[in-house]
Amino acid sequence: MSKYRGRIPIVDQFHPESWGRDDITGLPVMHQDMVKQMEYIGNGLSWTGLMVHYKDADEPNPQLIPPIIPPDPIPIANPRILQLLELPPIPSGLAAITITNTTIELTWNPVVIAQSYVLVWSSQYTGNEVDAIALPTYTITNLSPGNTYAIAVATVCNYPRRVINVLTPQEAIGQSAFCNPIVVTTLP
Repeated sequence: MSKYRGRIPIVDQFHPESWGRDDITGLPVMHQDMVKQMEYIGNGLSWTGLMVHYKDADEPNPQLIPPIIPPDPIPIANPRILQLLELPPIPSGLAAITITNTTIELTWNPVVIAQSYVLVWSSQYTGNEVDAIALPTYTITNLSPGNTYAIAVATVCNYPRRVINVLTPQEAIGQSAFCNPIVVTTLP
C-alpha cells in the first residue's frame, strides 16, 4: 500500500478521497478503512507500527501469549527448622578387661541413645559378628588359645528420638560406624 509524504497525493482519479492503494488487489483504500495491525508481546497486545485494511488485518494468535509464570513463593514468617536424622554416635572407650585362653571380656562407654550394639571380631582365620547386644559389656567365648583378634563395636538405634534441643539434636537412626578396633591376643 502506498504511503503519502507531505501533501496527500491523488491515488485514484476516480476516487480522490482514497488514502492509498491495496498492494494485492490494487483497489483504492479509504482512511476510515485502515486499522492498526496488532500482535501479542508479553501478555498484552501491542501495535506493530503497520496500518492495514480492515479486511487484511491478521487476528493476533492467542497461542503466542507466553505462559504465566507464578510468582516466587512468599517467605514464611516462622519457618520450620529442617532436622536431618543423624547416625548414632560411635562408641568410645572399647577395652578388654579380662583375657583368658578362650575368652575375652569387653566393655565400652555407653551411648545415651543406643538401642543396642553390634560387635565384630576377627582373626587371620575367622570373622564373627554379634547383633543386638543390650549392655555395653560382652564376653567373647570359644576363642582359640594364643590367637590375635581385632575387635570393634558400633551403636544401633532403630527409632528416631525427639529433639531435646535444636542446637544439640538427639535424633539418630540406623547403625553408626565402627569404633577404632583394638587388638587382643588370647593366652596360650
